[in-house]
Amino acid sequence: MVSSPGNHRGFTLVELLIGVVILSILVAIAAPAFNDALATQRLRAATNELRMSISHARSEAVKRNVTTDLVLVQRDSSWSNGWCIPEPGSGTTACADTSDGSGYLVGNYLNEVYLQEGVAVTEDSSSLTQIAFNNWGRTAGCPRFEFSTVSSGRTCALCLSATLDGRVVVQAGACPLTCPTSGEATNAWSGACP
Repeated sequence: MVSSPGNHRGFTLVELLIGVVILSILVAIAAPAFNDALATQRLRAATNELRMSISHARSEAVKRNVTTDLVLVQRDSSWSNGWCIPEPGSGTTACADTSDGSGYLVGNYLNEVYLQEGVAVTEDSSSLTQIAFNNWGRTAGCPRFEFSTVSSGRTCALCLSATLDGRVVVQAGACPLTCPTSGEATNAWSGACP
């Protein structure tokens, strides 16, 4: 059956404009939630990287029965640039950048991590350049790291603490003044963007 040209009906200009306005309102409502989800994912990935590196260094210290260090990459002395675990007993005590600009470290490393841009990592004392784990998997002090990023004009933050017994605790928001006494990583990512 062939339809006549007079029976075809499309959208009128008014209907099309109403559809565009409704779509714009929905996008405006969803954008902040989407930005928060992206910011939370960036924080989650960065804290998981450090959490896994701390666990790796701790387990190597216990397994090898020797002090094992987690050391920041020595570029601007910032944990935001990344970190590495030098091979214990190799004589490598720092994470030095290569001179050829390849982006990889020179030396013997068990692990090296570079963070994606957009996540800042600050250490509580702002002078800590390494975390040392003894052969029992314990660390001196209580290194606390604050991970932060910006989403929709707000700062989203997580605090990662390594307790004295070497376990990791993750909390939403800024780092507390005291060290958690014990605990494992928690699901604090949902509260990172207030």
